[in-house]
Amino acid sequence: DNIRDVKLADWVKGAEEHKGSWWPNWREWLGAIDSEEVPAREVGGDALPPIEDAPGSYVKVRA
Repeated sequence: DNIRDVKLADWVKGAEEHKGSWWPNWREWLGAIDSEEVPAREVGGDALPPIEDAPGSYVKVRA
């Protein structure tokens, strides 16, 4: 019953692969919880000034 008691190997044995994207299922699930949508925030402007152009410098750093 406790997720912490589940061993990874046991979970993998019982897991099923589902082809395709999980996004449509997630969107359907989310819509069932609350169907109200709000507009996305606009990037930039005074409230959210961009730090730098994409791709950000963090993407170019080698680990």
